[in-house]
Amino acid sequence: MSTSKLLIAEPVGYENGEILVPCYDWQSKFQGMGKVTGIKKYHHFIFDSKTSSVTVKEFVSSEQVELSITTDSSIHSSDMPPVMVPAGLTVQRQHYLFDMIRPCVSDEFKNTVCPKPKEDKEPCFTSKGWGCHRASCCCRN
Repeated sequence: MSTSKLLIAEPVGYENGEILVPCYDWQSKFQGMGKVTGIKKYHHFIFDSKTSSVTVKEFVSSEQVELSITTDSSIHSSDMPPVMVPAGLTVQRQHYLFDMIRPCVSDEFKNTVCPKPKEDKEPCFTSKGWGCHRASCCCRN
């Protein structure tokens, strides 16, 4: 079996928080964009950046329909959107990984994949009150 030369895993960041591949908030950048209603029926598109419109046609011989897709001029800016910084794992998720997953990890990777959390556990709050009653809950000792 040959190995692929295209599908090679690459790190996007490190455990210490260093980010190698930044993620940008494209949702906020294009928040002012309108939607093209019935987009699935159209097969031909012409985008015009000067008028912020898109001309659509169902078929080659169909009549063109021009639709405005934005009223927000900031979309035309060449500025990149803000970088999204990952929030990291919650304290409860860290404890779950440490308590439940760590025993299944090879010794050489335990401190990388499931290090001991620096903060104490926070009890779960359920409809029955504080402290979860599930055997697999991350807040149980």
